[in-house]
Amino acid sequence: MANEQMERFQTMRQQIQDANSALENIRTLTEGLDTVNNDSSEQGEQLQRIQFYAGQAVSCLDEIYNTARSSRSFQAQQHQEHRETR
Repeated sequence: MANEQMERFQTMRQQIQDANSALENIRTLTEGLDTVNNDSSEQGEQLQRIQFYAGQAVSCLDEIYNTARSSRSFQAQQHQEHRETR
């Protein structure tokens, strides 16, 4: 397997870890929302952090999608070249 493909797979694994971390942060923050007054600055700060981590998770998922698409294109190209050499 080509080194560049292995690098793509490693990149996807890292992106998955980053997305999981962001989602875990969101989960932790949302568990405490019920105990904070709706009009408090603390709840506003928590919601702002949730928004930040959600943006991180979406960005990671978008990167995973693009990396997987690139990997699939590479795989299809390799498959076609292999078939042509038979």
